[in-house]
Amino acid sequence: MMTGAVLVVLACAAAAFVLAPLWRPGGLPAWEAERERLLAARDAAYRALREVELDRETGKLGDADYAALRARYRAEAAAVLRRLDALALSGASVRGRGQSDAPGLRAEDHPTPQQAAPEQRPDGASARVERRI
Repeated sequence: MMTGAVLVVLACAAAAFVLAPLWRPGGLPAWEAERERLLAARDAAYRALREVELDRETGKLGDADYAALRARYRAEAAAVLRRLDALALSGASVRGRGQSDAPGLRAEDHPTPQQAAPEQRPDGASARVERRI
């Protein structure tokens, strides 16, 4: 009888330990949630730019439609990058005051120019390089 009670207590303790992260309130700090949202928006704008470029190359989009869509998605990407930079600057001022969990951006948060825009071939067309898994 005593062994059964000890096993039940151990099982409850193990379950509480495993499920404790689910019961914690809050989740991500507000700045980190905003950063994640902005990074997702940046990636979506870059994807849209690549798709518009591909649609133009395959003849699905005319020059006028391509120019309008490209301008729209570039403006969206620029706005998101400005907000990411502002978030990084506000994080730098907070870090200067000594907070260790201050917002900031890592180097991998901003793509290199080669990642942000498709490569251009000598003939002016875009060279798409895709990795297949």
